[in-house]
Amino acid sequence: MGEQILRGDGFEVVTATGGEAAAALLADLIPEILIVDAFLPQRSGLDLCRHAKAARPATKVILTTGALEQIDEAAARAAGCDAILGKPFEASVLLEVVKRMAVDLGGDDVLRAAIAKAVAAEMPRLAREITEKVLARLRGQIS
Repeated sequence: MGEQILRGDGFEVVTATGGEAAAALLADLIPEILIVDAFLPQRSGLDLCRHAKAARPATKVILTTGALEQIDEAAARAAGCDAILGKPFEASVLLEVVKRMAVDLGGDDVLRAAIAKAVAAEMPRLAREITEKVLARLRGQIS
C-alpha cells in the first residue's frame, strides 16, 4: 500500500520482502529515504537502519511498527531512526513525513514534480472553465 501511495505521488520506490532481501538491495543502492518495518523477518529494521546510516549518514529512516509491537524508541534513535510510524497509518501521514524528509534532503525537485503533477491534473478543467467564461463574455458583447 505504501508503495502505491508513494509512486502515485511521484516518488521512485524499491521494495523488498524481508530483512535479508532489504540488506541485499542496500548493498546495491543507497536510498535517500528508507521506510522499514522495525520487526522484519531475518533482519531487524534497526539493523537495516544502522546499515543505511553507515553507508550514507544523510539517509532518512522511517521505522514502522504494528499496533501491538513494542519498540524501544531510544534504541531506534540511537540506530539513526528519523521517524517512527505506528501502523496502521493514514496515507496523508506517510506522505507528509516523506515530503518533509525530501525537503530536508534538498528535495525541491520532488516538490516541483508534485506541483507539476497537480497543475497538469487541473489544467483541462481550468482550460474548460476559462473557455466557457470567455465565450459567455463574448456572447454578451455580441448580443
